[in-house]
Amino acid sequence: GNSARVAAPRLLALTRDTRSRDAQGATVALSRIDLAAAKTAMESAQAALRSSDLQARRRAAEILGSLGLFARASVPLLIAAARDDDVLVRDRATSALGRIGTPAAQIVPALTAALGDPAYHVRYAAVVAFENLPPAAAAEALPALQGLANDAESSVRQRAQFVVKRIAEPRSLNVELDVARYTLRRDRESQLYSLHKLALLGPSAAPLAPELTHLLTHSDDLVRYSAIETLGAIGPAAQSAAAALRGSLEDRDPVIRDAARRALDSIGEGKR
Repeated sequence: GNSARVAAPRLLALTRDTRSRDAQGATVALSRIDLAAAKTAMESAQAALRSSDLQARRRAAEILGSLGLFARASVPLLIAAARDDDVLVRDRATSALGRIGTPAAQIVPALTAALGDPAYHVRYAAVVAFENLPPAAAAEALPALQGLANDAESSVRQRAQFVVKRIAEPRSLNVELDVARYTLRRDRESQLYSLHKLALLGPSAAPLAPELTHLLTHSDDLVRYSAIETLGAIGPAAQSAAAALRGSLEDRDPVIRDAARRALDSIGEGKR
């Protein structure tokens, strides 16, 4: 975590080494150690995704996907990359969109389009991405997913059938919230996992706003950041957290301060 910040410069150098196979892992490590350095790595990947260098675009899409919720600002670029001429760029961009998951209003149409990709593994990546989204968000793509019942590739057919069933028979929201309420009290990795899941639920996660507010003073930077992003994803239903979010405008980390400003805008408290 943050106590390993001394390693950030060397990790950042690894993310920029085009010959290294460790760039993706180094970027993930940075997001758990130094948010400002992770943002620098993310911005480099965003630039690479616009590059004419094919290998750079493939690598960049993979790196952005590995950052999950932290890479939410990269969604428009990844949506464009999901239409790339190169099949591996499309595959990795599609997977990345599923791993980020929000905002669903932008991501779901792009994933739905990918369900019709001529390459079976891009279609498969899109199906898996829908598996990661809440059923309510994925419901819009149900006709397209059902249309894969006759797909030429058996793995696509089978996975699509599973996702269709999951959308049609979703787990109770109360159960989802109870699980998250429990895991938010556990270790750091459990907290990060639950915060991402709650962000995908959006306004439906509003009952847990008090628990998220408590995390705004967590000792770990990434936990505080993820809690803020989740409150922003909940939107106006998280207004009870406004005062605590205004406190985050004074956070020691500039990335967290920026996230707090965005979250306050999302819940309708930005001008105040």
